[in-house]
Amino acid sequence: SKSTRDERTEEEKMLHSVLVSAPIAAVLAIAGADGKVDEKEFAAAVEFMTELVKKDGSVVLRQIYAESISQLKPILGMLTGDTLAKVMASVPQAMDRLLDDKDKALFVDSLVRLMQATAAASGGFLSFGENISRKERKRIAAIEAMLLGIDGADA
Repeated sequence: SKSTRDERTEEEKMLHSVLVSAPIAAVLAIAGADGKVDEKEFAAAVEFMTELVKKDGSVVLRQIYAESISQLKPILGMLTGDTLAKVMASVPQAMDRLLDDKDKALFVDSLVRLMQATAAASGGFLSFGENISRKERKRIAAIEAMLLGIDGADA
């Protein structure tokens, strides 16, 4: 059952914060696949999220991404160490509880596109050729499988 903002339980508030943190967590998981988070990757991710807020058809997704952008610094500060993995692992449960099937599918798709945009922002020789590394592709696929609840997923 989907609740209005005023009658959310503490658990629902926590799950909502997981959804708001998920785009930044996904960006860090991919940008960090090669060991370091590149400024170009982060700039591309923020640009992608900003465009999504302007254009995406789902009001729910626009709200999640708008909150994510507005809380960028606190979220980055929170997503250190094993918190990143814990947030990512909580996303499927948060989606199940707070999003309908259509928004859940759109959210997973948007996170995958966000990770691809992030990964493509750096890499390749002089930005030619293959911009998404094999390691990044594998991590994107693993995270997508985990988000979709496919067993054996391990990001």
